[in-house]
Amino acid sequence: MNRLTTKYIKRCKDKPVALKCPPKMYDFIEQEDWEIFVCYRTFSAFEEIGQIYRERRAKNIYNHGLLKKGYVGLEDELDEITKKSEKEVIATGCRNDVLKITLGIFESSGRVRTRGRFAPPSSYFGRKKRSFPSNNELQECIVQLEENYEKFS
Repeated sequence: MNRLTTKYIKRCKDKPVALKCPPKMYDFIEQEDWEIFVCYRTFSAFEEIGQIYRERRAKNIYNHGLLKKGYVGLEDELDEITKKSEKEVIATGCRNDVLKITLGIFESSGRVRTRGRFAPPSSYFGRKKRSFPSNNELQECIVQLEENYEKFS
């Protein structure tokens, strides 16, 4: 709707003849709907409301798209999640860091962002080291299993 308003209605505001029919590109819009739309968009209250919102937007220091939360809300949420991760309430790691959790951006598990499709996470974050039990630990485990087996037999 914004494109229709800026491209067709505002440009032809002084030419009411040009606003009688919808543009050829939008021929699927019915005549009655077009007339209602033009009437609404040329109404003085519509222009006043638009001016109010333009003034509000001009006062913004940051151009953001964070809805009602804004940067302050984002900082608060980031602090909260950081505290939870420090207390180990939230599991964070190489794939789920605090910023990703706050922004709600979760990565695909098979790649590293900005490194291409075929860059596995293990090439940047390393592999988890496997620890194998020693012979003594295996012998102790076997003894315990034999004792348990004898108890239940």
